[in-house]
Amino acid sequence: MVGLLIDRYGWSTSVWIITVASTVFMAALIALFRNWPSDKGLLPYGATSEVSTGRTEKTIDRQRVTQFTGYMRRTKAYWNLSSIHFLGCVGHAIILVYLVPLAMREGLTLVTAPAC
Repeated sequence: MVGLLIDRYGWSTSVWIITVASTVFMAALIALFRNWPSDKGLLPYGATSEVSTGRTEKTIDRQRVTQFTGYMRRTKAYWNLSSIHFLGCVGHAIILVYLVPLAMREGLTLVTAPAC
């Protein structure tokens, strides 16, 4: 779909079309979604009467959060997980970025190459 936009309108106009469409879509979703059923005047799924959600205003104990974050960053598991995730994303990105030019080199058009 993006290939069709670029082919028809060029890069600059296509970026603006995608930006505006994404902004409108996200604004609609933000207006639609709520955190709790009570935010829309509804009962939780399966409730037959007004039920206390147990929600209270929470105050974050910054000292405990800072202490936990410091501990977490000193663990080997944290750095292994972060590194594995980063390298996996880089590996996928290399393949995805190279796939369209490779398909175009083989004779596909800009519109059909992303679909392969």
